[in-house]
Amino acid sequence: MLHLLNSDDQVRRIAFKEEFDEIDRLAEIKEGREEGREEGREEGLQAEKKDIIKKMIENGATVEQLAKMLNVEVEEIENMIIESE
Repeated sequence: MLHLLNSDDQVRRIAFKEEFDEIDRLAEIKEGREEGREEGREEGLQAEKKDIIKKMIENGATVEQLAKMLNVEVEEIENMIIESE
């Protein structure tokens, strides 16, 4: 029976298509997981950055000093302070 199925070109094409579709689906799942991990890391870094900025402000650093140290605009520091409240 297997020999008959293997000899049918249409059956083989369908089987190959199903196999490739499954490979594509698994690759998409892997890619989605990797993207999710990267987004999570980025969110974590941003949260940590906001916490550090908040602590530095509490310890007497000015917004201007922080902007200069981090090489960003004053507005970006101000936005991070607002977002962390």
